[in-house]
Amino acid sequence: MRCTQCGWIVENSPCPCGATKAARQAVVPIGTTVVARPCRGPSRIAWEQGKVSAHVGRIHQITTQFRQFWCETMDILPESARRAETLTPDTRVWAMWLDGRWYPGRVDDAEGPLRHVTWDDGDSMWLDANTVVPLIVETGRPKEGALVLAKRWDGDFEPARVKEVTPEEVCVTFADGEESWVSQDEMQSFPPCPFLE
Repeated sequence: MRCTQCGWIVENSPCPCGATKAARQAVVPIGTTVVARPCRGPSRIAWEQGKVSAHVGRIHQITTQFRQFWCETMDILPESARRAETLTPDTRVWAMWLDGRWYPGRVDDAEGPLRHVTWDDGDSMWLDANTVVPLIVETGRPKEGALVLAKRWDGDFEPARVKEVTPEEVCVTFADGEESWVSQDEMQSFPPCPFLE
């Protein structure tokens, strides 16, 4: 089962946001609006919006605008009014892009059930709140290879990959290849996307 707040799979341990402790596999009620994926693996990581239309045991049938497919509970993120309430302007989030993949961004505005999201690469658009989840920032020093938001020379925070860690600073590489040494105060680390496993 997934935490309806942060999207992490919860089985024997709590999720990163702490909203869901260990949970058993549950059946999502028929008629529930969800975001789901038809299968897992490196070649199929796209998610789609739809509704639960039937069950066979613990397996769910999902009906989207274009098709139907079957999936397990861990491949479903049900809508959540409680999650939607937390998605206020300036909240860091994982948001589903048009390709069905989830990318980091920030909520800029809210209008009823819609959220305006600007992704870290600068793209932005309005989304249903059920395709957005809070991005839970990790604490502590990042490890080599971790993805972080780091401050650039112009003061903007941009995604970067940790190249080297020393007791005082961290060397990061930005998408354009530029490297920079930053202090702990000049970066935020965040977890891997909960929708890629």
